[in-house]
Amino acid sequence: MIVKSQEKFIRDYVAIASVSEIFFIKMNDIIYCKSEGRYTNFYLQNGKVCVSSKNIGDYENRVLDKTSFFRIHNSYIINMHYLKRIIKTDGNSCEMNNGAIIPISKRKLEAFNRFINLKE
Repeated sequence: MIVKSQEKFIRDYVAIASVSEIFFIKMNDIIYCKSEGRYTNFYLQNGKVCVSSKNIGDYENRVLDKTSFFRIHNSYIINMHYLKRIIKTDGNSCEMNNGAIIPISKRKLEAFNRFINLKE
C-alpha cells in the first residue's frame, strides 16, 4: 500500500537510472528529454544533463506527466513550462527557455497544435 506522501513523491519526481546510479529528479526541473539511441538525455533547469539507460518511450508512456510534457519529435519530449516560443520559419521548432531549438516533426505538428489549443 502506498501512503499519500509516497504518492506525491512518485508524481513529483522521476527516477533516472544510469549505468552506475539512480538519480531522483524533480519533474519540474526537466526542460526537455532527447533520445540518443537506447539512452535518454535529460536537460535540466540547472544546466546539468542526466543520462538514462532507458529509452525515451519508457518515460513518455509510463513516467512523465502528460499534462506538462509533449513528444514533439521522435527524439524529443519537451516540458511545456519551459517553452519560450514556437518558430514557424524553416519548418517548425520550439525555443526552450535555456536557448535550445528543438524541431517539431511534421507528423507531430497537428497533435501539438491541438495540445496547445491552436486547433480542435
